[in-house]
Amino acid sequence: MPEEELLQKANHHGLKGNTYSTVNTALYAASLKAGKNDLILVCGSVFVVGELSIESVRSVWGKEESKGSIFDALEIAAWSFFR
Repeated sequence: MPEEELLQKANHHGLKGNTYSTVNTALYAASLKAGKNDLILVCGSVFVVGELSIESVRSVWGKEESKGSIFDALEIAAWSFFR
């Protein structure tokens, strides 16, 4: 379903929010609005979470020198949050 159609259906039921064409764009937008102590949670299907790119995660949580996978970057982000 196109994101604009989903937004219209959500608005019809009193839900408010924003739409983004990609998960990476949504993550970046959330990072701009998040405060230092806020948590950004990406959830949904494996396909939704799988869309995240390591570059977008690093742009939000820092440019670690690791050349690992997206899961390594998410682990770094999680540990950074829970320290």
